[in-house]
Amino acid sequence: MGIGLLGALLAYLVRKRIAFRVVRGVLVLELVLGAVCVVAGIIAVVYSQPFMVYYPLLLVGMLACVLVAVGEFRLRRHYREIELRKMRALDAQ
Repeated sequence: MGIGLLGALLAYLVRKRIAFRVVRGVLVLELVLGAVCVVAGIIAVVYSQPFMVYYPLLLVGMLACVLVAVGEFRLRRHYREIELRKMRALDAQ
């Protein structure tokens, strides 16, 4: 639930075009935490831990990594479009 609320907050900040560095920093932090969860899940599988130990780690880690990668791609595209609009507006003057 916390990751979803954080994602909604980041989407709001992006839509308002503020705090670009904060948004990028939070995305990097989520990616690192996701990777840590994946590594912990793989270690749990290697050490034959029960399903209830490794499954949540792998699920949360993989979802975080995939969703953050997609979010980062969309974020870069969005900010690139904003920058192009600014440049076109300056050229039109």
